[in-house]
Amino acid sequence: MIEKKKYNDTKQSYEKLGGRYLQSIRDLTPSDFYNFIKIIPRSALVLDVGCAGGRDSRNFLDNGFRVVGIDVVEEFIEASQRLYPEGKFYKMSVLDINFPEEQFDAIWANAVLLHLDDEDLVKALDNLRKVLKTKGTAFLSFKLGKEEATVIDKLSDGEARYFNFTNESKIIKLLEKFFKIDSYNIADDDANRDDVKWIRLFLTKV
Repeated sequence: MIEKKKYNDTKQSYEKLGGRYLQSIRDLTPSDFYNFIKIIPRSALVLDVGCAGGRDSRNFLDNGFRVVGIDVVEEFIEASQRLYPEGKFYKMSVLDINFPEEQFDAIWANAVLLHLDDEDLVKALDNLRKVLKTKGTAFLSFKLGKEEATVIDKLSDGEARYFNFTNESKIIKLLEKFFKIDSYNIADDDANRDDVKWIRLFLTKV
């Protein structure tokens, strides 16, 4: 797949940030993580999409789950594998997922798919649906806002990142083409950014 410039620029921003970014998000696991682990099977195999340095993967492992993590940033994958050798981590894009169909009991994609434009978001959702088992559960989160933008904020430390902002009705309409929406909520930002709101959704493959 030929990378779009906005994706490549965002990837390069994460590569430049490296460990600084991982440190900045270390304590920002969303509260919905704990709601998620209550509704998935105790022995679930979880796909952690955009696993970064393995923060959430670690939490899954600590709670008795099996984890496969993917990310496009080599340094993030290396950090995850070094810190959590019991997990499996691969440099892989959600647009080029290379796993068997119906492999995973659950998918965790927190603050990841918001870096894709509308066209590629459809591709990513189709890929995720394929690798999720029937009746499997997924968690997805997106930033609320208008249209697309390249943003510099306190988590990016001066580096620009591409975001595809959405609204409640738009994202629900899209997700309903791929999953059953079990519940969702509108949440404040875990990093206390006053201008950031999230929509967080719990989904089932039917």
